[in-house]
Amino acid sequence: MAAATLLAGSAVIGFSGVANAAIVSSCSQGVCEVYEDMGSGYCQALINQTDANENYYLYGNFAGGFYENQNAGYTCDFWMERNVNSTGWYQVGSTTAIAPSGVVQTPNIWNGSGYQARICFRFNWGSSLGAAHCSPPVSIGV
Repeated sequence: MAAATLLAGSAVIGFSGVANAAIVSSCSQGVCEVYEDMGSGYCQALINQTDANENYYLYGNFAGGFYENQNAGYTCDFWMERNVNSTGWYQVGSTTAIAPSGVVQTPNIWNGSGYQARICFRFNWGSSLGAAHCSPPVSIGV
């Protein structure tokens, strides 16, 4: 109790910078997402299995999705990753930066038997990069 009283009386502590809200990473009916709310806006990425024409199809051999920055207040950098036969995750294609807001459809990537794909983003604070956040993986029939 004395320590708490001493701390409370000894200084006023102020915080500056970005306050992070909870990060949501989930899947439902074959669509996986990663999402972070920044109070007045958010960044979100969605991925799912598709057919060759980029139409949602749970048993398709491709994966595709969307990147979205909805007035998060910062640039969000998005990318897709692949894991082949459980050998480890690596980035597929380029990083897409979106600011201050917008939605971009991803390219279709091969995601056939033995493949998994996920979608990721991080906040770009200008002088530094935030932690990477990735969705759960999608694969054929899952």
